[in-house]
Amino acid sequence: MFSKDDKDNFLTAIESLKKDKLANLLYETGRNLLKILYTDLFPEDNILNKTSNGHIAFLIGLEGKRKSTIFLRIEQGLRKKDNFSSCYLNTKTIFESAQTKFKNIDYLLNCLPAKTINIYL
Repeated sequence: MFSKDDKDNFLTAIESLKKDKLANLLYETGRNLLKILYTDLFPEDNILNKTSNGHIAFLIGLEGKRKSTIFLRIEQGLRKKDNFSSCYLNTKTIFESAQTKFKNIDYLLNCLPAKTINIYL
């Protein structure tokens, strides 16, 4: 069914995914594996086409549901076009990083003078 080379190549790709978290999906020859490994859940690459049309796209889903793979595949296509740029923002990480221990104004009043707080309100 599968040759030894096929199995070895598959294991190499899996190790690349584990080590680099999809960042370096290359054959030993330098050929990119992402296009080969990407599988769209809908016919005719519908997710890929809808999210790579040049507009803002939000990919929302549980951890491990291939959002990063979709993003990397979109980015791969956009890099071939002029005047396009891509930006990946992990909103969960941003939200968690932005959380503070300051829950309300009363808490802040115990930490800072009211005059200082009023400057920022």
